[in-house]
Amino acid sequence: MSIPESPYAHFNRIMIYDASGWRKSLESLEKEKPDCWDIFVERQQLAGAHQMTRNIPLIWNEQESTLYDYFEHLIEPLENTLTDIYGVGHIRKLLITNQPPSSIVFRHRDADFIFHNCHRCHIVLETGNTKVYGSTLFYLGRLEENQPTWGRGTSQRLEKITERYISETVPMCIDEMWEIDNVDDDLMLKHSVINYNKEFRKIHIIFDWKPQNYLSSFHKKPLDRDRETVQ
Repeated sequence: MSIPESPYAHFNRIMIYDASGWRKSLESLEKEKPDCWDIFVERQQLAGAHQMTRNIPLIWNEQESTLYDYFEHLIEPLENTLTDIYGVGHIRKLLITNQPPSSIVFRHRDADFIFHNCHRCHIVLETGNTKVYGSTLFYLGRLEENQPTWGRGTSQRLEKITERYISETVPMCIDEMWEIDNVDDDLMLKHSVINYNKEFRKIHIIFDWKPQNYLSSFHKKPLDRDRETVQ
């Protein structure tokens, strides 16, 4: 299976993936263990960018968590799909993340070296905009700053500071699988996720697929001006 051409520089919509089985298993887990979102709190406590989220890790550093069994029957079909797309490999990390209504994953950079030889992907399980794009947006880009400087030959400090956050803004809808390139060292990419919906949570499966022979899915593309935002 080939990866479709993407209009974005740092996002590829890989395919429509039927995640109904994942939603059904998550619903069963939530009924059986109402506290399932509060069992694993390390990610939101240690990473301030994720403080508003709640997470259920199923595979972490290639180790299965205590809740893995609820989704075990869904892992092999996902692995088969990823093998068709990227070649033989394995899932290094997989978690289900819950972003509440009217919340944000603050702008941050994923700096772990593992991102240089893994495909970071999202599958959308729930979102408030299942039919219309717009209420959950994924921003990825870089912040440019003109740092304050001193006037040449004088002691006068030039106070003007300008900031431009150049980004690609991507709405993601239910049952879409996206790959995200968030480690472009040339651009020092940072990303954030905003759930604008005031009623519905956003649930994503996030995973890293490590193939035996890694080949980046992304080619160098400019951030077009029509995808540029200024803050």
